[in-house]
Amino acid sequence: MLEVLRDLDDTRKYGSRVGSSWTGNQPQIYMEAFNDKEPEKREYFQVVEYRDGTCRYTASHESCFLRLEMGMDLYSAYYGVKQEPEYFLDSPDNAFTGDQVRYRFIFSSMKSYLDEYFLEKEGLVQPDPDMVEREKTETLTEKAVQLFHAEQYEESVHVLHEVLDLIGTEVSSDDLCVYICTCAKVAMTYCQMDQEEAEDEWWQKVLSMKERVLNEVKDGNQSALSCIVDAYVHFYRKLHRADDDGAYDSLAKALSLIEEHIPSFDKWPVLFEVYFSWAWHLEETDLDQCITYYRKAIAVARNHHLDQIPWCAQSVATTYFNFGWVLWNLAGSEEAIIPLGRALELMEDYDANHRISHETVLARMEHYGQELLTLYQQTSRTREAQDLVNHLREYGVDLEKQTE
Repeated sequence: MLEVLRDLDDTRKYGSRVGSSWTGNQPQIYMEAFNDKEPEKREYFQVVEYRDGTCRYTASHESCFLRLEMGMDLYSAYYGVKQEPEYFLDSPDNAFTGDQVRYRFIFSSMKSYLDEYFLEKEGLVQPDPDMVEREKTETLTEKAVQLFHAEQYEESVHVLHEVLDLIGTEVSSDDLCVYICTCAKVAMTYCQMDQEEAEDEWWQKVLSMKERVLNEVKDGNQSALSCIVDAYVHFYRKLHRADDDGAYDSLAKALSLIEEHIPSFDKWPVLFEVYFSWAWHLEETDLDQCITYYRKAIAVARNHHLDQIPWCAQSVATTYFNFGWVLWNLAGSEEAIIPLGRALELMEDYDANHRISHETVLARMEHYGQELLTLYQQTSRTREAQDLVNHLREYGVDLEKQTE
């Protein structure tokens, strides 16, 4: 078998080879021919045609046939590690002039033969234009994501705009989910570039498609709706920082989408933020619902270890403390001891693992510890109160001094 394969590696005995293969996610057909009129030149010519109808024309001093036919894994097993052939020609256009004009005739003849061959064999399937567009969109989106992770934000935005150009201004139902997710990626990229106005503009584009998503999209519905939730959360944060009363309107819309339309919403940090922010909002208006949403927020944080994510850590501890404060001060429940104690435990853990600064830890320990100490004192838990004072004193927090 090995000897036969080695013999086939030299196409001079066979004139030309025709085949098909996949490169990445791109299907292709190809033809390779050898210059048997001038064998001393060792010229191999390859024409590769992709699914979208584009071609590439190459010439080398080495046959590429077996690499394409066998695939690199099998080829390497027989022939060792791949070594690049000595290319002297590599072009996407068969428009050669000057000394290379002879290649134009060679490649034109090969291309004609290739097309005729596959038509005769009924092996050349005409590409589906919609599928070609989808493949281009997916390839560009992957490229934009890679650029984003490499912090090449301007280049990422440029590629995302290429995706939007492929979709066009009249967004069809089939393209709606891709359009919304792409707009969300553009917004997030502008966020990294500190371009607030541009970020707002693109989140607005996401929100403008909400009703269409609810009415039209079937496949990919959750991805599109998740982006819309992200948009509402963005505007909630922005308005909340500005003490704008409209902040909780945006938060309510995000919560409604999650509960009514995205039962398996899995952006856990976002879900946690929506739950604990809504619980805080309800503290003075609906105690039962307030407690319900604090429990939901804590369940998400606990089940998905959000306390281990640096940018979530402090909010997780704050949520435990707020829940304990509500249970004791508003509901009169001694269950508050559990979340208040957990808030302190998290501060100790954050200090040990340097998730937040030591100064912040001390300030929070003093605040949380004072609330828990008051509860112990008011419920005649003298021993627990003294143990708490002694324990926090080790961190440089003197609760007894605070109570004098």
